[in-house]
Amino acid sequence: MVLGIRFRTRAQQRDQQGDRARMQSVRDAVLAARNSAEREREGLRLRIAEWYDRAVAIMDTSGEYGTRSPEDESEISAASKEAAAAELRVREIARSVAVFDDILGKLDEAEQAAGQAADAPEPGGQG
Repeated sequence: MVLGIRFRTRAQQRDQQGDRARMQSVRDAVLAARNSAEREREGLRLRIAEWYDRAVAIMDTSGEYGTRSPEDESEISAASKEAAAAELRVREIARSVAVFDDILGKLDEAEQAAGQAADAPEPGGQG
């Protein structure tokens, strides 16, 4: 004892519980963000299919290129542009999902390492 002060640490089990709770909090937040991105991506995929279906239906019913009305051509063009923008967004979301997956993988690695450390004998203790 130095200066009459005794230093004590918390029990290892309590430390581990706190660590797990913090990691779970991060995992929950990342999973929520990933799920939100997945829902957005799926919604966009459905709308892309609808836009292309609409463009095809207009092309099928409005005659050959060059004979279509300006309104039909404009609607086909607008649908194609919207679908292309949505496809770009789908790719952006895919990159975000990959980042979230990487974070989740790192959390898994940290959890495994913590579990291995918890299983290791304490210094100075008997194995």
